[in-house]
Amino acid sequence: MSKICKKHGEETKVKIRGFRVELEEIECLLRQCPGVQEAAVVARPYRSGDLQLVACVAPAPGADLHAWGHAARRAARRD
Repeated sequence: MSKICKKHGEETKVKIRGFRVELEEIECLLRQCPGVQEAAVVARPYRSGDLQLVACVAPAPGADLHAWGHAARRAARRD
């Protein structure tokens, strides 16, 4: 079984490009995707100094996340 652990005290609300983002809401949505068992989202500084969201997902047993990863990257490029 896969399990993702987050550091205690890590921020759950961040402001990115003027928008307040609830990291736990994004994690919840990712866990609802087919083939995803667990998810964690953090905000990290990008080269420009702005924050970017980084997500890590753990596949459900027997899931093929290869196709899911391609779809996620395509969706992120539409931003």
